[in-house]
Amino acid sequence: MTLTVALILAFESFLPVKGLAMAVPVMSDLDLLRVEWYYNWVECDDPRCVSMVYSMQLPRICQKWLLVGNEPNAITPYGHPLTPREAAKRTIAIEKKCPQTKLVAANVSVDNWSAVGGYNGYGYQWLAEFLREYEIQSGKEYSQIIGVHCYTQHDARYCQWQLEIIREVYAGEMWVTEAGIVSGDAWQMRKLLADLSDGRWGRYAIYTNRQPHTGQGWELFNGVELVNGDGTLTPMGAMVARWLIVEKVE
Repeated sequence: MTLTVALILAFESFLPVKGLAMAVPVMSDLDLLRVEWYYNWVECDDPRCVSMVYSMQLPRICQKWLLVGNEPNAITPYGHPLTPREAAKRTIAIEKKCPQTKLVAANVSVDNWSAVGGYNGYGYQWLAEFLREYEIQSGKEYSQIIGVHCYTQHDARYCQWQLEIIREVYAGEMWVTEAGIVSGDAWQMRKLLADLSDGRWGRYAIYTNRQPHTGQGWELFNGVELVNGDGTLTPMGAMVARWLIVEKVE
């Protein structure tokens, strides 16, 4: 083994696992896009699927992983609004029911949704308040995983900036559980993937619709497709598929 190959392998071993946030689940897309995990905003049984309790409700069964909440600082239908206090209360209840489950809580948007009726502040402010409420209500600091979402219309630097801010709020493990380039620009997706693979994030999931759309209201209708209706990759999908794959070491 050459020194160059050894360095590449050592570098790749620190990269997080690549996943999909699939608005329209098509299982063949997992292999096509070369991802290791996915979710679809519901509880699921597929070994590659991470279940979600969308409104932070108690799960039906206690699985290994659980995404807790979806953009609680946003508005419907894009997320399920919850105050940080209520979100902390529900998270604690889930921990009591499922003490062995690894929670990925909050899954908060980095944006400020106040202009359209959402939480009055940015995602990092909601998260900081949630962490304070959790400690007040439970008597201990939150020590599991935090999930965050970031979209940008075009420039990946927006997510780089917002994620740097929100990463400072919590010292523990964080996943970027939803991310996307709304314009469909493959070069900007490359920049975003580089940011998501820089060692700060345990896992990340790129958002994608699949044609035809299902009309659920919260779907993004332009640019975010990774796979065309005929099963071919979009330019952005080709970029995601080419990105490095590594095994997640438990």
